[in-house]
Amino acid sequence: MKAISISRSVTGIQCVLLIFVALTAAVSHAAGYLGREVCRECHVKQDSQWQGSPHDLAMQEANEKTVLGDFSNVMFTQFDVTSRFFRKDGKFMVRTDGPDGQLYDYVISYTLPLA
Repeated sequence: MKAISISRSVTGIQCVLLIFVALTAAVSHAAGYLGREVCRECHVKQDSQWQGSPHDLAMQEANEKTVLGDFSNVMFTQFDVTSRFFRKDGKFMVRTDGPDGQLYDYVISYTLPLA
């Protein structure tokens, strides 16, 4: 079983955002990121505006509250590939084509907000 955090339907803007988030996380970790609470002390207005925004909600762990899709064995066909969305052992899964064109089961680990 392979883990996946994005799908075929991710737009270019969402890809750029994912790359930005990943790079920011890497830089923040290296620089010793102190956390949102510390930043909020000086940036109250910005933090307030950010709360609940798509950026705030991006990359939430997939769970009953954050997953909006139907994972009750729903089938979806695009580009001659039929993918199946299902649940297994409490996880959200999709069976779809991998980089080699074969079908694999992927765990949906994170969600992205709808724009």
